[in-house]
Amino acid sequence: MPERALHLAAAQGTARLAATLDGTRADGSEWVPTLVFYAVIHISEALLADKGVHPEGHVARANALEDEWGEGAADLFELLRDLSEQWRYSARPPSEADIAAAKDWALQLTSTIAHPWPVVGFLVG
Repeated sequence: MPERALHLAAAQGTARLAATLDGTRADGSEWVPTLVFYAVIHISEALLADKGVHPEGHVARANALEDEWGEGAADLFELLRDLSEQWRYSARPPSEADIAAAKDWALQLTSTIAHPWPVVGFLVG
């Protein structure tokens, strides 16, 4: 299904950028939680597309995740969204603990929906 392939390619590229920025701690590394969130969006969209579900917007996506994988999946998605918005809308850079939390939540979510993270070893450590 083309939607799956396109979303997984987008997830992989976004996850690679997150890993690169996180590894260098260079300018721009404050975007790591946001990139993790957007990689999660694309992974979710790929799996939901397989089920014929095509949510529009974050609230609909969280609801679809809950419908398919339970409340825990939706809660993790919302945590990631909230953290990504902290930098995007409030200009408050994430702390090291925030970045670690984003990785942990993404790992939990991808485990819940049974799909591996596109960059091996990035979410652990």
